[in-house]
Amino acid sequence: MKSQEYEELVKNLLSTLLAKYNVEIIGYGEKCKIEGVCGHKHQIDVACRDKEKHKLILVECKHWKSKIKIEYIMAFHGRIMDIQNKEKVGIEGIMITTVGYQKGADKYANHYGIRLGKVKNMSEFGLFIGTLGFIGVADECHAEEKVSIKIVPAEDK
Repeated sequence: MKSQEYEELVKNLLSTLLAKYNVEIIGYGEKCKIEGVCGHKHQIDVACRDKEKHKLILVECKHWKSKIKIEYIMAFHGRIMDIQNKEKVGIEGIMITTVGYQKGADKYANHYGIRLGKVKNMSEFGLFIGTLGFIGVADECHAEEKVSIKIVPAEDK
């Protein structure tokens, strides 16, 4: 799958998941550009507008074979800050990948409120948007051992 196809997959998934929450996709792909306070037009993989909460949701997609390094989270954070200083609205940043994140990357993202998600396809995903959590599980799953899952509410910041 090419990067552009992955961005479209994520856009379609978000459109489906967020349809009933008054969130609209306002752009995606290489033509989706939002100007920052410095005057630079930042390319955003998927951009959404939450009409009720008056905020933008900016999504960076990484269809890579290796885990995401901290440098990529930091660069995305810089784009978010530049756009936020121009738009004067709340912005939620979400980075989505197929493989996961290195330890330092997830620590940095958590500190600055950038959400990290995983999307493999339209049925296998895990991501948070605002206070909403979405999990998709493959149609078939085989396990040799017992697995315990504990779901806890997110801490208020």
